Amino acid sequence: MTQSNGRQAAFLLLAIVLSATPAPGDVSRPAKTGANTEYDSREAEARMALDAVRARAGAGTLEAATAADALVVALRRNGRGWSRESRTLAEETLTVKQRSLDPEDRRLVPTLVNLGDVLIAHAEYTRAIGLLERAARLS
Repeated sequence: MTQSNGRQAAFLLLAIVLSATPAPGDVSRPAKTGANTEYDSREAEARMALDAVRARAGAGTLEAATAADALVVALRRNGRGWSRESRTLAEETLTVKQRSLDPEDRRLVPTLVNLGDVLIAHAEYTRAIGLLERAARLS
C-alpha cells in the first residue's frame, strides 16, 4: 500500500467512524426511557465482562485489554465517547496492547480505532487521524 493509498484509507475509515458515532442528543439514537435501553444494557454487560476478566486474569493483561475494547465500543455507541472514562480506558487499553503485542499486530486495530474515535469526540483531530492511519496500515 502506498503512502497516498494509506492516507486515503485512513480518511475513509475516519469518515466511517464519524458517520457511525451518534452525538449526544442525536435524534437518530433511541430515546431513553430509563436504564433499560439497548445501549445501557450493552454497556452494563461490557462492564461486567471487563470486571470478570480483570478479577480472573488481571487488569494489565491482553485479555483484559480486549474486554476493555468492548466497553469502549459500548460507551461510544451510548454517546459517551466524549467522557473522561472513555478516553482514559481507551488510552490505557492501547498502552497494554502495545506493551503486549508486536507493533504490526492486527489486534491493535480495534484499539487504535476506538481511541481515534474517542479523540474525535474530544476534538483532537490530528492525533485521531494519526491513530486511524496506523489502523488502516495494519488492516
